[in-house]
Amino acid sequence: MKKISYLFAVLAIASLCGCTTVQYTNNFKTMTVGESRKEPVCHVHVRVSGFYLFGCLPVMCGSRAGDGKSSFFQDNCNVENVVNLACKEARGEGANNILNLVTDYTEVNFLLWSNRYVSASVTGIK
Repeated sequence: MKKISYLFAVLAIASLCGCTTVQYTNNFKTMTVGESRKEPVCHVHVRVSGFYLFGCLPVMCGSRAGDGKSSFFQDNCNVENVVNLACKEARGEGANNILNLVTDYTEVNFLLWSNRYVSASVTGIK
């Protein structure tokens, strides 16, 4: 019975751990952006989540390296890292500039731990 309890505890903690998610689209149905009629290349959404002990000690966070990556004991859940990754992904899709940069920061606190979620969305243009 103890082994099953430990297994559920490990699964619960693993479900709260951090990861980096990158999603993008380049299907704009021949639409242009803004008054200058710039051609959109892609729209990128990046989300980095992290698991913190006592609300300040990073245990597992998403990585700055890209989609699906994680890192241990590094505080990567901040706006600067997420915006840099979003711009890097947009440039990788052929964008020269970005428009409509939007960021979001959410923190959910539990007894001894907290989860942070930082996201950024950008539209890449030529």
